[in-house]
Amino acid sequence: MDNTFHPAWWSVQLPVGWNAREDSECVTFQAAIPIGAVQISAARKGTRSVTEAELMDFAKDESESSAKIAPVTCGEFAGFAASLTKDGRSWSKLWLCHKDLVIFVTYNVSSEHDQVEYDEVWGLLKSFKCKGSTNVPRPPERH
Repeated sequence: MDNTFHPAWWSVQLPVGWNAREDSECVTFQAAIPIGAVQISAARKGTRSVTEAELMDFAKDESESSAKIAPVTCGEFAGFAASLTKDGRSWSKLWLCHKDLVIFVTYNVSSEHDQVEYDEVWGLLKSFKCKGSTNVPRPPERH
């Protein structure tokens, strides 16, 4: 059974037993018995690739000052991630890009359950694929 979620610009493989709910702002992914929630939104820049500096600016603007920002690769996308714990909740935020496509991901869960869905969440994120083609070249990968 194909458990791939296919919005217009990207796709991910859902973990077994997970569901997707799409609204005008984002897509929310949760297990059938929800523990945490993954939310993904996307935007296209247009005529040129998103630069690493632009993506870092997004990350700095959106992350808590105490959060450490680190490079991350998720499937065909690369960018930055930050994690923090606040008010009894664990949050992971990712700012990813592929050519002109920017993806913003959040995962939040109660702090006492922050490792319960770890494998499922990272499996979903590692399955990211970009759909459609643009004439914008992908920036070189960082090593």
